[in-house]
Amino acid sequence: AAPGGAALPEFPQPGVAPLDWIGGRVEDAGTRVVVPANPLIANKLGFVHGGVQACATDLAASAALTGRGADMDTASVRINYFRPVPLDCDTTFTADVIRAGRAVATTRVAGTSGGRVCVEATVTGRRRLP
Repeated sequence: AAPGGAALPEFPQPGVAPLDWIGGRVEDAGTRVVVPANPLIANKLGFVHGGVQACATDLAASAALTGRGADMDTASVRINYFRPVPLDCDTTFTADVIRAGRAVATTRVAGTSGGRVCVEATVTGRRRLP
């Protein structure tokens, strides 16, 4: 059972993206990832799990780079968790491209919930090899 005693939903069909399964979405031409309040993403303390936050950070950074025409793989993620992310409202991860060179790109991602920054990350990408 999920936190709060709710039954967990069936696992998604093969090929369904985890973001789709939890009801998330990509907005603003790929610069923002919205993760909805969902008991499936809770940690043992009842907040959004840090791994989910890290995944959303990476998705936002990758989408922002793809939107700028940079075909990159993630090389590094440096993340700071400032405060617990509650499950009572959506969490938005917004990416800003800091540098988009030919071989390396860097984005800064801020995760906000309830109008407060809860997590910030710097994501470095490297050119995808053929």
